[in-house]
Amino acid sequence: MSNAKFFCYCYTEIMSALIFYLVLAVVLFAEGSGLPAGREVAYLIIILSSPLFLLARRRPTKLPARITPMITLFLVLSFISILFSQNVKTSILLFLFYISCFSVFVFAYSIRNELKKFMPTFLLIFGFIFSIYSLVVSFFASRIPQIVPHEGYQLVYSYTSSHNHLGDYLLLPLIVCFYYLFSNRPKSPKNNLLSIIYNLCILFFLPYFLFSYSRSAYVALTGVLLIMLINFYRTRMMKISSARIGITLIVLVLSGLFMFSVVRSGTNTRFSQVTKVLVEKNALSFKDPYGSRIDYLREGILSAIEKPLFGVGPGNFYLASIKYTKVPGLWTHTAHNIFLEILVENGILAGAVFVLIIFELLRRSEKNLFFFLALALLLNFQTDYTYRIYSLFLLFFVLLGIIYKEKSAV
Repeated sequence: MSNAKFFCYCYTEIMSALIFYLVLAVVLFAEGSGLPAGREVAYLIIILSSPLFLLARRRPTKLPARITPMITLFLVLSFISILFSQNVKTSILLFLFYISCFSVFVFAYSIRNELKKFMPTFLLIFGFIFSIYSLVVSFFASRIPQIVPHEGYQLVYSYTSSHNHLGDYLLLPLIVCFYYLFSNRPKSPKNNLLSIIYNLCILFFLPYFLFSYSRSAYVALTGVLLIMLINFYRTRMMKISSARIGITLIVLVLSGLFMFSVVRSGTNTRFSQVTKVLVEKNALSFKDPYGSRIDYLREGILSAIEKPLFGVGPGNFYLASIKYTKVPGLWTHTAHNIFLEILVENGILAGAVFVLIIFELLRRSEKNLFFFLALALLLNFQTDYTYRIYSLFLLFFVLLGIIYKEKSAV
């Protein structure tokens, strides 16, 4: 490749990455801030822009050979599920979103080297933006009611007075900080300065994370930190130090304390005083130990037994919940578990293929920072409906595109 062609190639890839980050920023803020019609705007931008990313590239986009047939099969099965859907409009809208997410995955896979460079900074910037914005919303909620989000698919406000999805997003910048601090890096003035900056970022984000009261976020961060530490120790990328162990233990202990202190669990009074402070002083409602997840699982299983092949249609879990709920009038829009929901909505075949897709993407990935970021979101998606926040689900597939590795392409 001549110098002119190489320069043109690099310039094109950099511009593609910058444009992509601009679009992702608009999508993330529009939906995450809970602005009026922000979720609808985010959806339209995702649907309209995802094919353009692939078409705008000067070089032909290479499809990952191993995973593309699986993705195609999942989409075919999901399309068939639409034909049996009880709410076709909802199913079509979600099906188009699935297509967009997989298109963005392919795009991210094709320019992953450029996307890697700015992604940690991007996540940190939006961590600060959402944290500060959540304070603004809380402070001016009574004075400017127009800025208060009116649904739960956002990242800055506790819509149900039980938890704030800000904690689910702050998983990502916190993992960025911990990954850097855990990594064994040579001593230098630059690295020392960066260590100070990342420690300060943790101190800034941690209160917002803890006071989000998101148990799903606590579990995901705890799981990823433990896996990260084991991986670093096994690969000898980390030197054991009292400071690293100390800050990790502090985060884990505080997360555990907050996780159990707001749960009403019969006569258990171990955390009664902490519970009283958190509930009464922060307008927080008590939580059931399992948050009705067992009921959602039961409803999903019963629906899957009734309609095993193609489910109730993408986006229609609420129909299964309405039909099988034990208490008439008390039902849920989502299963709070991404695998259960896809199985119930798209059918067992599509659900199995989707599990294989995620397993294959993670198995053939680089075990770097972006792997742990994707793993954090996946763990979070097991116990909360955050995968229904368009921007987070899209970001999940961007991260998968960055870490996925294949030797061949089609």
